[in-house]
Amino acid sequence: MGIVDKLNETFNKGVSETERMLEVGKLKTKISTLGKNRNELLTALGAVAYDQFRRGVDDPTAFAELGEKIRGIELEIAQTQARLVELESSQDAGRVVCPVCAAPNASGAAFCVKCGTALPKPEAKSTCASCGAQMPADGKFCTRCGTPVTAPAEGSVSAPEVENPKGDQE
Repeated sequence: MGIVDKLNETFNKGVSETERMLEVGKLKTKISTLGKNRNELLTALGAVAYDQFRRGVDDPTAFAELGEKIRGIELEIAQTQARLVELESSQDAGRVVCPVCAAPNASGAAFCVKCGTALPKPEAKSTCASCGAQMPADGKFCTRCGTPVTAPAEGSVSAPEVENPKGDQE
């Protein structure tokens, strides 16, 4: 792997982590906003109930519209929280856990930061031919640009790349 490839890989990791953090922030803001909207609707629901009590009226249809809006917001909050949990758990996905002391280590670390034990090698990953994003080896589409991954034809073997030694240049 050349220096340009390593720089590209490092850049792609940083971009993807930044994108994940931005989405986490957006989801937290959305959950907060939805919670405020839910509280406002609950307040309005209480006002309707009190108004009916004060007037001696019992009309359950007056609650239906507000109740449906509250239910819809609660469903959206639950879906957003599930996505948030998924994103927050993916934060630790690149980390390597030490098999001896269980300390979390940065992805790509060869030895544990806490006890010095040799860490297992990370799984092989492929790079998108279109945008250069790093992807799991078994991925079928790029998660950044959506480009389909083309697998080599069965039975075909690609020729290994050979670097010319400095003395062979003419």
